[in-house]
Amino acid sequence: MKSRRHIPVIIFVSLMLLIVTSMNTWMVFRQTRQQTRDTGIYQLEMISGELERTISQAGVLTMELAMAAREYLDDEQALEAFMYESKAELVAGSSGAFNMYIAGTGFSVFPDFDMPDDYIPTERVWYIGAKKTPGRTYVSPPYQDAMTGDICYTVSVMLGDGDVVLGVDYTMETIQAHIEQMYQDGSHNAVIVTDEGIIAGCSDQSLIGTKLTSTLPDYTAIWSLARNTDDVATSRIKADHLYDNLFATQSGNGWYLIVSESDWDMYSGSYTQLVVTITLSVMLFAIVIILYVQAVRSRKSAEDALASRDESLSGITAELKQSLIRILNSSSADNTDSIYDYRAELARI
Repeated sequence: MKSRRHIPVIIFVSLMLLIVTSMNTWMVFRQTRQQTRDTGIYQLEMISGELERTISQAGVLTMELAMAAREYLDDEQALEAFMYESKAELVAGSSGAFNMYIAGTGFSVFPDFDMPDDYIPTERVWYIGAKKTPGRTYVSPPYQDAMTGDICYTVSVMLGDGDVVLGVDYTMETIQAHIEQMYQDGSHNAVIVTDEGIIAGCSDQSLIGTKLTSTLPDYTAIWSLARNTDDVATSRIKADHLYDNLFATQSGNGWYLIVSESDWDMYSGSYTQLVVTITLSVMLFAIVIILYVQAVRSRKSAEDALASRDESLSGITAELKQSLIRILNSSSADNTDSIYDYRAELARI
């Protein structure tokens, strides 16, 4: 009956351990939920920053070439020689440029390009875009180059006369190298998507140039969401037993950036902390139970020993009492004056 008095204490300790573990779990996930979003946004900013930096450098180079080409506008032969020479220098350099051309009304110079009959330079995107943004460089969406088959983009600029436009084609190699460096462990994914849904850059290089809807259909929803919002779009998709967290945004050039972070990468530290917390809580609870059981057993052993002692003392007392009564009865006398030989009387007793 006494042992039952400790049951409320055990229940109270168990509830306290459960409450502490639950609060710790909630606090961990509350912190990591914001951390997850911050990490995804940080990854987007890194890729976007590298993209903007690369395009900015391409724009500066294109503008310098356009300013140099203006000196030869009145001499078509000299302009053609300048274009061929500049292209050779570009290809030999490390700027990522692989093609250079110039066109205006009634003329065009395309070094090393056998122009098809239906190719009209003044109707191309690079020409129209530059003409609509005079005084600034125009950056085209990524596209698959007809000559090389690689994904590239064009930076073009009008020379100032309102007609002639110079364009330079650049590869995505610099951006691709940055993405691969960031996601070299293969546990994450980063994708650059054009407005037409073509993958222009990806941590998986084999997907470049393919349709997003075909090769990464799970990313289609986040891409569509990013096209309709100015903020960072977030989503979650099932990946094996866990989930991947997707983050997407539109870059300054109309390209779309998508990065993914797996739940394990995001919460591995939290999972470890929770496992340790739960393990320690279970161990603490087990220690409390063990100590309680040992205390109950020790108390029962003490009670049994005490009962055995009382029983033994009761038996000994009864035997001594009987002997003392017999001695007293034997030694009692109505008149002790009649006893003359005390030695004999004590011997009798």
